[in-house]
Amino acid sequence: MFAQLTSCNYSYLSNCCPIISKNYNEGMRDEQMYHLLKVLQKPSCNVWCLNIGETYKASRKTWHEFSKGLKNTKITHMYASEHTIPAGLKDEMRDIIRDNREGHDMHNNPNNMHVIRECTHCWWNPINSKRLRPFQISIASVRKNEGTEQG
Repeated sequence: MFAQLTSCNYSYLSNCCPIISKNYNEGMRDEQMYHLLKVLQKPSCNVWCLNIGETYKASRKTWHEFSKGLKNTKITHMYASEHTIPAGLKDEMRDIIRDNREGHDMHNNPNNMHVIRECTHCWWNPINSKRLRPFQISIASVRKNEGTEQG
């Protein structure tokens, strides 16, 4: 299934990748969750932002294994609907993805702003990083100046 991501209603970018599951709550089951985890755990996988949305068909056991497996991924930002995951697991996953932020800087590198801006609807959005604040201000100033020059 994930070998052909474009046919599955997934957004997959090649070098700094968010994955966003849209309207796929019935199709994401245990088997697909395990396969996704295997893809995310490949050293060559640069996926760091995951919005898995409302995934009703994955079992509690699968969610717990998925959470543990996040330690071996580059996922630093994530969203999963709280009413589809077991109680307390959100906090566990957030702790893991916070720890993952030490492994790379794709989520707060100013040279990656074009991707970071697209990573929204997470438990914590990467654009809110303190490291990026000076660059947000300068980008906002440029946009403001561009708008006044056109008028």
